[in-house]
Amino acid sequence: MPTESQSWQQYQQLGQRAISQLQGCTDNAQLASQLLVVSQQLSKYSASITQPLPELWQSPDLDPLLKQTALLLALCRHYQWPAKIQQLLLVASCSAALSSALPQAKTWPKLQHYPALLAARLLQGSHNQLSTLLAACYPTERHIPFWQQQPLSVVLTLIEVLSQSNALCSNLLQAIGTRIAVSRSDYELNILRRLLDIAANDTAAKSNTDIIANLIATSDFHLLCQAPQRQLEHYLAQSDQLAGPILQLATSLNRQQQTVTELRLALNLLGQDRIPYLLAHAQLHQALLQCHHPRQALLEHVSATFAQALMLLQQDTLPDAAARALALCLCAPLWLHDASWLTGMLERTNHGWRSVLDNAPFRRADALPTVHALLKHFNMSQWQSAATDWLSSIQSGNAIRTRQALVLELAWHSTAALLGNAPQPKLASLLALAQQQQLLPGGHDSWLTQLAADCHCSYPLQLTL
Repeated sequence: MPTESQSWQQYQQLGQRAISQLQGCTDNAQLASQLLVVSQQLSKYSASITQPLPELWQSPDLDPLLKQTALLLALCRHYQWPAKIQQLLLVASCSAALSSALPQAKTWPKLQHYPALLAARLLQGSHNQLSTLLAACYPTERHIPFWQQQPLSVVLTLIEVLSQSNALCSNLLQAIGTRIAVSRSDYELNILRRLLDIAANDTAAKSNTDIIANLIATSDFHLLCQAPQRQLEHYLAQSDQLAGPILQLATSLNRQQQTVTELRLALNLLGQDRIPYLLAHAQLHQALLQCHHPRQALLEHVSATFAQALMLLQQDTLPDAAARALALCLCAPLWLHDASWLTGMLERTNHGWRSVLDNAPFRRADALPTVHALLKHFNMSQWQSAATDWLSSIQSGNAIRTRQALVLELAWHSTAALLGNAPQPKLASLLALAQQQQLLPGGHDSWLTQLAADCHCSYPLQLTL
């Protein structure tokens, strides 16, 4: 088995060979096809290298392709992004790095300083997803508004800038420091901080595990539900990700309107009956944060709005903590949808800008098994039948059959109407049906207004890279 240094040396040789092959292409169509093929080959080989590049942080003389690939791998594995996202980024990175070394680059002199845009031009029409990713690079330099910026393009731009900074910096750490000093993007600054953490901790590659399966396999939820309060406090205090939602709920329900910062006080305020739901929400919230999703703030607000809708529709039977836990279980597929990494916070349509929020994650084949597994694990199996009915209505257009399914469907369409900025054709008929079944706390005319006010509805525009 080759050592890590030998693997990276072989990767560099493959890159040099790829450039030689591409320089022999005279036809633009042939060049685009060959560029895509060799980029995919390089990315596949680099993904098989499990160890970081030993000289990455110290050497100023590394080949830009080598440095760019190693940086991307380190960052993607640190974030534990999905394999498809990592592969797409690596292919885009290789395409950009190879394009700048081709004689055809002289055809577009203005693009010579922007390898990703050059690669997008060369690959135009060959791979739409890849071309779109490359064409959205250099957002800060092009003064693209932050709410239009695509997360993967921001990452690719920053990695390229750091890899091309040999002339000014003696090593990569100095390049990162220089970029921090001049960057005007909060997204970039967050990524740069991550890179510094990776360098300081010498982080090894992490496996991209199934987050939900790992949560269910390792969770001690059932034991903790019966544990003494002191043991529960100790468990929750391990992480802000676990304690945060509980402190937040205790603060919102505190009659004195004071911020609650102590777990013991929070648990006493919330009461023993809420403990299972608080634990379920805390554990799932912590697991989903491991996705490092660029829309984390938006997805959390979607889940919170969904929970508020459920609570309003089931005031007598679904307490606040239970509604929060149920909503997060039902919204989990939103975090696991690969395509959601590929767009900004808003997308352009024929009717103007609209939210990226849609039903696509719920139409995937793995959505229902994921939801069922979570509901079963967190002792909310009574909602499995309704979840099946609701997801079936999304996937197949089937009519809902039960009162609980109507609650889920109305809550989702109401959330989508508030945060999606798009018409919800079924909402009017759902509201009429809910009015007949006396589900709405007020009239159907004021339902969305009441929901928006109760959940302090807003649309986050910041990526959470």
